[in-house]
Amino acid sequence: FVEENGGRVIVNGIGMCEVTFFPEGLMHYQRNLGCETATYISALNSKDPGVITVTTHFFRLPTEEVQGSLGQDEYKVQ
Repeated sequence: FVEENGGRVIVNGIGMCEVTFFPEGLMHYQRNLGCETATYISALNSKDPGVITVTTHFFRLPTEEVQGSLGQDEYKVQ
């Protein structure tokens, strides 16, 4: 996930039967790096997730993830 206001990009690697969290209102993504089907469960606890400017944070995600999201090659993403 990407912290607000120019903060860090945080990458959590989790394995089978492990959990992680995404702070409320922050841009995040999930990716299954394995070949096996993964199950994803999400729980939200607030009607007000806060504010984040997506355009300023999206391109701070890893290039490979942005490429996959947009279906574009590295040159176009850069």
